[in-house]
Amino acid sequence: MEKVAQLLLQWYKKNGRKLPWRRTRGPYKILVSEIMLQQTQVERVILFYKNWLQRFPDTKSLAKASNKEVIEQWSGLGYNRRALALKEIAKTIEKMVYRNQKKNGNPLKELAPTPQQQSVHSHRKKEHSQ
Repeated sequence: MEKVAQLLLQWYKKNGRKLPWRRTRGPYKILVSEIMLQQTQVERVILFYKNWLQRFPDTKSLAKASNKEVIEQWSGLGYNRRALALKEIAKTIEKMVYRNQKKNGNPLKELAPTPQQQSVHSHRKKEHSQ
């Protein structure tokens, strides 16, 4: 099975299309591409993807936009309810972020290592350098 995976990866490196959403790990950008690609040709999505991200670079800007703005930006991709669903997802994410900030102060605070974790990390780092 590993051999098949290697062959597939080699083929992809040689033949895979260079698509803008493949050059990001940003969850919002990937979500936008996934929604746009539903029942829409890739070439058409490429044209709209960049413009969409310029107008709505993050969930906050999309959540604040009017339905009219969202549909106007989406115009030409068809199935406008996808754009409105994407806006609803952005609003839900922003509500979650707001609640988390209100509850915890800084949502990124949870990601910071505790003093104990820092001590363990420091100890492991010393072990590996010796």
